[in-house]
Amino acid sequence: MSLDTDDKELAMTFDTMIRRPSTRNPTPRSREGFALLPAAPSVVPGVMGDSEETRRKGEHCSPAKRSEPSPAPEASPGDARSGRPPRQPRDRARWPLLLLAILSGLPAPPPARASTRTAPAGGAAATAVDRPAPRLRLADVRLATGVRLRYAEQGDPAGEPVILLHGYTDSWFSFSRVLPALPASWRVFALDQRGHGDSERPESGYALVDLAADVVAFMDAVGLPRATVVGHSMGSFVAQQVAMAAPERVARLVLIGSATTVRNDVVLELEPAVDALSDPVDPEFVREFQLGTVHVMPPADFMDEVVANSLEVPARVWRALLDGMLATEPPKRISDRPIPALIVWGDRDAMFPRSEQEALLALLPGAELAEYADTGHAPHWERPERFVRDLVRYLAGSAGDAKADE
Repeated sequence: MSLDTDDKELAMTFDTMIRRPSTRNPTPRSREGFALLPAAPSVVPGVMGDSEETRRKGEHCSPAKRSEPSPAPEASPGDARSGRPPRQPRDRARWPLLLLAILSGLPAPPPARASTRTAPAGGAAATAVDRPAPRLRLADVRLATGVRLRYAEQGDPAGEPVILLHGYTDSWFSFSRVLPALPASWRVFALDQRGHGDSERPESGYALVDLAADVVAFMDAVGLPRATVVGHSMGSFVAQQVAMAAPERVARLVLIGSATTVRNDVVLELEPAVDALSDPVDPEFVREFQLGTVHVMPPADFMDEVVANSLEVPARVWRALLDGMLATEPPKRISDRPIPALIVWGDRDAMFPRSEQEALLALLPGAELAEYADTGHAPHWERPERFVRDLVRYLAGSAGDAKADE
């Protein structure tokens, strides 16, 4: 593996990653583009930021088991080398109107509020956060596919390998609400997929098969024969393509806010708005888009950072990614090899309905569906404590299946 930047470790905790000031300019920055942060405390207050109300709503619905089918430093913002438009001032409006019309029927989210409560005793999430948070390292790697990817890594180098793939116009930061609570015994990689975050933005190569090829090339570069692949939204479609192209490399699939195809009325109504984008992308449009995907509002600082990440994606990449997703035909099958799979879906997901979850279950015999009550398109943002528990439980329970398939 060849690194394009120094292998600089950043001790990044939940508290500093999520609750640091959202205005970036006054904050001292490393060459990776993130503030240099202090070491993590041994107990992290305010883990995940779930309110008591959201816990009561989301945790009473247990997962339903289905056993039958049905090389240079990154350029600064605005630099031509990065392909990134200058960052625009952030619009603080909570709920503009454009995507509300697209996602008609979605109830207005409650005001965001962060809790200072610690995780309850017992359960996987509590176990994960009662020890020092894993240290997070940011690095770059040049892949055989020709693109340079930024990634975050944490955990035991000899541990269970897990790859996290974010959604449309997000970045590795999309998983920052769960990263501190994942077991330190896992080796976790959260990628900035091509065109996103601090990865390169080539002129082409934004079909789902191209993004999947990057994932396999990444595994080659860091020496992973197999890994559990976790994908959210667009990342879940990339994960499916990885399983189709290289099933022997996938120990398990975890699909969050997924479907068999993105081609539905909601996305087709979004397409003209994306086609009309120009640089710099309108901050109001980006905020509308991101807020329109959630039912339970995450902390405001987290959403500000999510919006900032999307603003860094050039309009041409927004278009190319959406075109690539819409051009992909629904799979007739994922793999001839049995791949253990967990499907995570919120019952208030305005993007992908329950019928699409049933279609996924039919494609993945033996897959498990974890349905989250009163939850939107991003369960790992909205119910991070439960998501961590479900993920830890699933990987532990499917360990025998994954090994048997090696």
